[in-house]
Amino acid sequence: MPRDKVGAVVEDVKQSAGSTRVITREHFSSGDSRMRYHLAALGQSWKIVRIDRECFLCRGTGQAGSAPCQKCDGEGWYDPRRDDANA
Repeated sequence: MPRDKVGAVVEDVKQSAGSTRVITREHFSSGDSRMRYHLAALGQSWKIVRIDRECFLCRGTGQAGSAPCQKCDGEGWYDPRRDDANA
């Protein structure tokens, strides 16, 4: 089924010694989706070592009311592979 994607943008890049974090935003007709890529330097290129998604419960705030969000443990991001491992 084709996705109803309108566009994708790089929202933020933070680089430190040997690693980089890139946040992207993709716009769909149903809403925006943010992803956070963790990259590690590999010679002259980069390797994606982890991909997180913005928490859909707290919308990236890390808060559920006055308490930390239980889905993302208050971080605002979660690794979907952890969901697969706990299933």
